[in-house]
Amino acid sequence: MTQPDTSLLQSALTITTRMDRAGILHNLAETSIQVTGAPIAHVGVLDGLGHITNILTFGDNAGLPEIDEKALRNFLETISITDTEVRKLSPTDALFLEPLSSPDKIVQTEEQDNETEGPAEHSTNDIPHNVTHKTEENTAAATDNLGDAEFSSFNNAPFLISDIHTKQRSIARLMLVGKETYSHEDEQAVRLLTQASATALENATLYFESISRARWITASRSITTALLEGSDEEDALQLIADTMRRVSQSDIALIILPSVGDNWICEFTSGKDSHKFVGLEFPPNSRAREAANAAMGRVLEDFASATLLDDARVKNFGPVLFVPMVNKGKSQGLIMLVRNRYSKEFDLTDLSMAENVATQAVLALELASSRQLQTRALQLEDRSRISRDLHDFAIQKLFASGLKLSTLRDDLSAKHPDPLVMKTLDEALSSIDDSVGQIRSIIYSLRDPKATVPIAQRVTREVSSITGQLGFTAHLNLEFMGEKIDERAGTEVDDVIGSDLSDDIVAVIREGLTNAAKYANATEMFVSVVITPGHVKVTVKDNGVGMHNVKRRSGLSNLAARARRSHGHFTAHSIEPSGTQLTWEANFR
Repeated sequence: MTQPDTSLLQSALTITTRMDRAGILHNLAETSIQVTGAPIAHVGVLDGLGHITNILTFGDNAGLPEIDEKALRNFLETISITDTEVRKLSPTDALFLEPLSSPDKIVQTEEQDNETEGPAEHSTNDIPHNVTHKTEENTAAATDNLGDAEFSSFNNAPFLISDIHTKQRSIARLMLVGKETYSHEDEQAVRLLTQASATALENATLYFESISRARWITASRSITTALLEGSDEEDALQLIADTMRRVSQSDIALIILPSVGDNWICEFTSGKDSHKFVGLEFPPNSRAREAANAAMGRVLEDFASATLLDDARVKNFGPVLFVPMVNKGKSQGLIMLVRNRYSKEFDLTDLSMAENVATQAVLALELASSRQLQTRALQLEDRSRISRDLHDFAIQKLFASGLKLSTLRDDLSAKHPDPLVMKTLDEALSSIDDSVGQIRSIIYSLRDPKATVPIAQRVTREVSSITGQLGFTAHLNLEFMGEKIDERAGTEVDDVIGSDLSDDIVAVIREGLTNAAKYANATEMFVSVVITPGHVKVTVKDNGVGMHNVKRRSGLSNLAARARRSHGHFTAHSIEPSGTQLTWEANFR
């Protein structure tokens, strides 16, 4: 070593004062270069599976052979660094060693066997007895991946390698390259510095975990507050996706929800270019669905394995966190937090905090929904009270007034009164009858705002109301028991199918028309309602771009639930040559 021991200790203490991971590794590399005299230090950052995710290089490599990054990555992943002995191995041998099992090892390699300094447990020409070569098959496979030129770059650059190991796992590997030989003092100095770095990394982890918890708690409060202030369901889910992506420091966030049949579909996204995932289906055998079915969060290292997809949408993503939205022991949806490939992995702390936020969000959603239902119930109660008052007081008084006028008219008619008087009485009686009819209509409207509007008229209004957004008028076909009808049809259709089914029909048409207006870029639309004995079929069809452009599909999930409630079924799919078709069928008695 070229520095006094006190200076080395001061350097180690300086490393332990850092609280950022990159700064700790930077200090370790620079200090190791200073105390050993090695011109270059490589730091390979490891993930939880022992794979190198990033290689940091420090120092001056002038006059030294360049080391191939692929070879370096494979070497740092393959060599086992787990005990305290100093080894003398050629780099090519080290690539084919089986992993060992004991902690904290420094490995020294040099071109010349006779340059060893300091004690060693094995002769310079021997590989330790507890190290075995891999099979010829594995060796050949590895040789195919790393060519002779890559091996020679190692052979021309002696190195000293050490592990940075916390209580949980190996965080990184330090590799010093370019010095002709490394002394026993060099090895001891590097060991001290790596141990100091491990302590600093543990402290940094605790520090950032505390900051992360504070962020998650703040996020949970903001989500809960927004939901209780009256956000609708779609805005609430988008808020959850945006907030959890930001707090978890993810690149994208996806929310997948149950859809038509057994399909779960991505309906809400957050992050750059995340809209590409809207409409992505997750099959029952995907890791995402398994997590949802188990109602348990999971941490995975690869987004592709979570989706069972092999396309451009998933190639650039790596670590993923599954957070089920659990209510009463059952998943109502799944939040997926995803980071770019080679980014920092999610850990169990991330999972725990994300699950807590998701649980709070689900409870807030349920509470907000309950409050809306309560408000609606109070409104209905007020409507019912007003309708009773109108019936019991206003109508009764009008009836009494009408009876008096009618009696007066009868008495006057026997005495041959002035025709103008009789005309005035007739108009008054007619006005009373009209008023009674209007009040009755108001009463019915207060009890059920849609009860007095026949289904044929409601459907016609839905189609007409969307014309401005579509830019054209959709074609409408209404059939009842084999006969075509229009908006002039009375309530006989409603009497047959009932008010609930009437509401469902309107909801299907509204969803189909709204989606077409927003996403389809269609030039023509067809709406058909066919009612036969015991059966209703609603079809909404356009000639637009198809299903893949629909941004949100929670409305389609709602239509599927309505169909199941009436023992029917619902399908939504793209059609040839272009367009989308919704088919909704239900049964009634």
